[in-house]
Amino acid sequence: MAAKYGFKLADELPKLSISGFADDTVLLSSSREGIKELAMMALHLFESCGFSINFEKSSVICIEDGKLNHTNLVMENSEVKSIKEGEIIKYLGITFKDEIVFNPEKTLFVFQQKLENLMSDATLRSDQKITIINEYLWPTIIYPLMTAPINRIPKSFLHKIDLIVRSAVKELLSIPTDTPDAVIYTSKKLRGLQIMKAEWEAFLQHVNICICLIRSGNPYIPYARDTEGELSKCFTQLQFNIEDYREIRMDKWTKTLRLTLREKIFEEWSKMSLKGIGVKLYMESEISNKIITNKKGLTNSEWTSILKMSANVAAVKGNSRRGRDQDRRCRHCGTENESLGHVLGFCPHEKLLINARHNKIRTMIAEEMKKNGWKAHEEICVPNLMRRVDIIAYNSDKSKGYIIDPTIRFEDQSPEAVHQEKCQIYNPCVEFFKEKYGIKNIEVIGLMIGARGTVPKKFLDFCKKFNLPKSFIEDVTLSIVRSSVQILHNHFKPPISLPPP
Repeated sequence: MAAKYGFKLADELPKLSISGFADDTVLLSSSREGIKELAMMALHLFESCGFSINFEKSSVICIEDGKLNHTNLVMENSEVKSIKEGEIIKYLGITFKDEIVFNPEKTLFVFQQKLENLMSDATLRSDQKITIINEYLWPTIIYPLMTAPINRIPKSFLHKIDLIVRSAVKELLSIPTDTPDAVIYTSKKLRGLQIMKAEWEAFLQHVNICICLIRSGNPYIPYARDTEGELSKCFTQLQFNIEDYREIRMDKWTKTLRLTLREKIFEEWSKMSLKGIGVKLYMESEISNKIITNKKGLTNSEWTSILKMSANVAAVKGNSRRGRDQDRRCRHCGTENESLGHVLGFCPHEKLLINARHNKIRTMIAEEMKKNGWKAHEEICVPNLMRRVDIIAYNSDKSKGYIIDPTIRFEDQSPEAVHQEKCQIYNPCVEFFKEKYGIKNIEVIGLMIGARGTVPKKFLDFCKKFNLPKSFIEDVTLSIVRSSVQILHNHFKPPISLPPP
């Protein structure tokens, strides 16, 4: 019957007569008589299986000589309505007139309404709302983007979607409007929120569709859709060269492209003169980044404060957007520019809290090494050099020892440079400890950890060397970020005014 009544898509291929998805069936023919015969045949076949066809819910798209013919299709005891010009129907959730229709205004309106309802909900935390945006609201946009022809999706629509999502996220988290967009789109392993971006996804979804169609091996696909041309268009819009991806397996293209886009925007963030300070070091800190972005063990207030610190948009005077004449000196000590690095590491007003943060980390390292069989002593003085060593650790036979000096610094410094600095300071102490404890060999290790909870590769290598567990790295991260939040919040408290004597 297909050979007699079907629709010829290509001379070298058999005619098409039917296409189906789940319980939806489409019949195809090159004539009205042919479609009647196919419909009656389908009716009898369905009835033999115990099913029926409701012709009242069916429609005909009839194109003759390139024009839409809206004459209804009359069969034995039924009449199937033919689509008229401008009439809209839906099939598999896709809107059709005489072709696929994409309504950006309606799509945007519905999405915005859902987003506003989520924003106004008082029962959910901000991190839960972020999850809902990514996992439940975004798919309502993704399907229309997938099904609409790529040339029918206005760039202005994509821009508006991204704009309202960015505004919503910043409002939810109470972070400044000048927070870099990269914080929203960068992956969680690089300390971003990993929100979807419409200006990427519209093209990434079409890349994925084309790849699926090509890999299906269906011989009819090349005659119905220019997949290669569509792929080239999408790669151009995403500013990539498709030839650079030919050596990668096609089923990995979409994932690779999305990852590369997130890495590119992170790179832009790391190059910002103020908000990108120390951001490059996040690349070494995947474990701690995920703890922070997943809000593990953090209160809502701590989490939002850490996000502000991560993007360097905390409300310190050095970050103010006001005029150049504004006094940016520290509100407490008045000696330096009130930068985030100054507040978290140097301000005399926060000295007690800064020292307490350091001492806690020092003790955590010493105690963890003791669990692994090392002898560890804290705060040992070297009288003749007027030095005090944070940790001296050695094994049971005293064949190997280490002077370990952990330090918490703002991430604008290099872990290797800090290590070299500590070596210069504590190498003269080696002979003292060899004599005091009878240790044969002693090595100095300077350990830098970021004041914003950044755990550099050098610290991870230290943990691996001494077999310190992943849970220890998580504990160190949480301890530092909580302490840094406490320091920042304390800095913002107004000074206490004592009554006159």
